[in-house]
Amino acid sequence: MAHLHFSKIVGILPVFTVAVYLVSCGGSLSDPSSSSPKSGNPGNSGSGGSGGSGGTGATRGFAAGIGASGQNSAAQFLYSAPLPGGGPFAAQINQQNGTLTASPNQTGARNVDPVNMAIDPSGSFLYEATSFSPGGLWGFAIDRQNGSLTPMANSPFAANQNFYSVAIDPLGKFLYAEGSTQIFAYAIQSGTGELTPVPGSPFAAAAPSNPFNLPVPLPANRVTADQTGKFLYVSTSGGIFAFTIDATSGALTAVAGSPFGAASSLPFAIVVIPSNQYLYESSGDGSNSVHGFSINQSTGALTEVSGSPFAGCGLSDNMTIAAQGKFIYTNCGDFSVNSSTGALSLASSFSPGDWPVINPTGNFLWAITTADNCFHCNVGVSAYTVDANTGNLTLVPNSFLILTNDEVGSEASLAITK
Repeated sequence: MAHLHFSKIVGILPVFTVAVYLVSCGGSLSDPSSSSPKSGNPGNSGSGGSGGSGGTGATRGFAAGIGASGQNSAAQFLYSAPLPGGGPFAAQINQQNGTLTASPNQTGARNVDPVNMAIDPSGSFLYEATSFSPGGLWGFAIDRQNGSLTPMANSPFAANQNFYSVAIDPLGKFLYAEGSTQIFAYAIQSGTGELTPVPGSPFAAAAPSNPFNLPVPLPANRVTADQTGKFLYVSTSGGIFAFTIDATSGALTAVAGSPFGAASSLPFAIVVIPSNQYLYESSGDGSNSVHGFSINQSTGALTEVSGSPFAGCGLSDNMTIAAQGKFIYTNCGDFSVNSSTGALSLASSFSPGDWPVINPTGNFLWAITTADNCFHCNVGVSAYTVDANTGNLTLVPNSFLILTNDEVGSEASLAITK
């Protein structure tokens, strides 16, 4: 597997922590120079049943784990959070082949340690969670013509607070961010995207899990709303905290029985699938397992499904699934979802790269990649086509968009939006 050469950048703590993660666990990176993936088994033949149809009834059926809320149409823009510092890098997506072209007017706002990003359902506003002094939530307006970003006037919000994950409800009304031991809730102002604290915020929770006991917890998608916007779930060292969301104010109330899954060691990334039936959580305890929970549609309570935890392939910082709901993709492989039971089957241990995000329509997937067997490796994003029936990934030739070099930096996460 290709490793980031973090020895060149150990003087920069944020880059160092991410580099350690990529070298130490499942975040292997594929070779962007070849016309097909170089590692793993590209043939996905999972034994799990086919997934749901992408949500029915009150559910919205949007792709989960992509950084954008409430969306089911094809992605137009991709964003990458660079390490160290700097505003998100913006690129336009070619709808025919999934390749990327840099957007003009790249922002130079300095965010010391970006973690992950969230985008509202309209695709108008992007928010970046940052940590490691100074932290804060950095807000940007998205140019709907070319994807370029303009920092919001009062950004960053809560500048002295470290945030470890951020998400937006599927109606685009509220933003939620995980702090050290609290959940911060904000109302998103119409037209400007500026954030106003929700009454009662912050709300109590446990600290984020830290698998390698690093000075800064590793980036992961630790916060997600369910597809109806009724419930919020937060992965912590004490289990998965579940809350009901007040539809008017955005205030949070703990679900009876929360936190859930406390017996599982080091809950990490979480995702709710488009049908809204199940939530999945990767574990940071070295077991490479994934826990599955059914969601009570009335109360939001979680119940571990039969057979959980399921054998996995490594520590997953992001789990992404298209609106069709058949396959969950991670940085170390993909799973077939049985829509009837919630069981997962490891379909392939092929690694597309780090922090994969899949097009809501399911035809393309993008991931952070670098080249194999190089001393100073270029780091960027590669595109894959997705076989809708098998989940098989095929690298798009010449799709690698160079963003940095591992001698000076890296990329923390990706997000896409319509």
